[in-house]
Amino acid sequence: MCGRYILIDNIKSYEKRFNAVAQQYSARVSLPNFNVVPGALAPVITNDKPNEIQFFILDSRLSGRRNPCT
Repeated sequence: MCGRYILIDNIKSYEKRFNAVAQQYSARVSLPNFNVVPGALAPVITNDKPNEIQFFILDSRLSGRRNPCT
């Protein structure tokens, strides 16, 4: 279960809570999601775009380091 987490609300709840607007996302994103796994699209708020919820692929690999999950 290493590198996984849950999203317990729908996207509208996250928009309201973080005062951000979600960019268009594909049907591959299912919220709520009780098992977000590496390789899945996950909502992210970055410093570059603090008022926008973007969707990035979750990656649990550590660059240049041994991954404790393996």
